Parts: sequence; C-alpha cells; structure tokens
Amino acid sequence: MSQRTIDARLGLPAVYRPRPARGLGGFLVAVVRRGVAWYRTGRRMRRAVDELMALDDRTLADIGITRSDIAFAVRRDRRREV
Repeated sequence: MSQRTIDARLGLPAVYRPRPARGLGGFLVAVVRRGVAWYRTGRRMRRAVDELMALDDRTLADIGITRSDIAFAVRRDRRREV
C-alpha cells in the first residue's frame, strides 16, 4: 500500500513532494521554484506583521497577543500551514 493511499485513508492532507531533479536543468528549476516560494512566504509574513502592527493595543489584547509577540505569532502560524 502506498503512502498516498495510507494518508488518504487516515484523512491526512496530501503533502507536496517534488520529484527528484533530472540533470542540471531540473536542478535549476527546483532552485528557482524554492526561491520564489521563499520570497512569497516572506512577503506574506511581512504583510501580516504590518497589518497586526497597525492594530491598536486593545484589539491585539482581544486577539490574545501583545505587540512584542507579533513576529513570533506570525512565524508560528506559518509553520502550521505547512
């Protein structure tokens, strides 16, 4: 039984597993894709930090974080998405 079948039966989300790169061209494509994904993730995280920083302290308290916890909260949430 394949891992994909086991994951589907357990109700686990499908995990993206890239195929091994083939030759130098495949390697370069993989590097560029990872770079683009890293850049997009960084942009999303910076945007989330900026939006949370724009909130007042009372609203942040309602959410359950302080101003000093914003960067940590954004990084921690990003790991949950993966």
